[in-house]
Amino acid sequence: MYRQLSLLVLAGLTAGFGSTSVSAQTAAAPVATAASGPAAVERQEWELRRQRFLQTLQLLKQNDALARRDFERQVRAFEQRPFSLTPLEAMDYIGAVFVPQAGVEKLLPLVAAQAALGLYDVQRFGSTLSEAHLMEVEGFLLRPLVLVGAEQTEKSRAFLRDQPERAAQLVQEGLQLANGERIGPAYDTHWVRALGRCAPEIAANCPPLRDVPVAEWDDIWAKVKQRVTGYYRFATKAAPAASAPAASTPASAAR
Repeated sequence: MYRQLSLLVLAGLTAGFGSTSVSAQTAAAPVATAASGPAAVERQEWELRRQRFLQTLQLLKQNDALARRDFERQVRAFEQRPFSLTPLEAMDYIGAVFVPQAGVEKLLPLVAAQAALGLYDVQRFGSTLSEAHLMEVEGFLLRPLVLVGAEQTEKSRAFLRDQPERAAQLVQEGLQLANGERIGPAYDTHWVRALGRCAPEIAANCPPLRDVPVAEWDDIWAKVKQRVTGYYRFATKAAPAASAPAASTPASAAR
């Protein structure tokens, strides 16, 4: 059995995803554009897959029966293998479905794990534009905590504020989980090259893509762990606005 599956089982998330309450919460999620680059650039498979999921969320608002069945299928597939998708896709699922259903405390290890893997990928294979798109446009690290709106944003903030030691422990559990997953990932770690890419006619002037030697990966991982640990540590002042899934300010350090 996958380690990640047991994590979700312990979180109590293996039943009830066809329920009205979950669909209602999910349908409330703001759906950002899935396009990660200019229209002239052909999208990668993960981008098309992400677009389908976000479109399914939109259709749920209209009580579309086919969308509901598709939603249940997609969610159950993610539940069984949450590390089979790119970290950005995973943050969509976690923020739109799992955090509203089970709460931040139960999902924080998975949030931290996906956060670390995404940063690890972009630092090894992305460009400076890729990283800017991931952090500034997608609001990657903040996304699962705020995606469904103001109420969930405040719940996320309250947990990090009121239980900082517990939150820190859960983040470390997530980093341990991610450390195992990074060794033999089930998804294409070069996915980040689709972020912030330039159209072919101006590609020559774009920042180069990274291709960091394997010998340096452990050093990158050590820095990623420090970054994730610090990001989800709560500071004293106001949390970001609920409409800020694309903001770069961390929930833990919003001032």
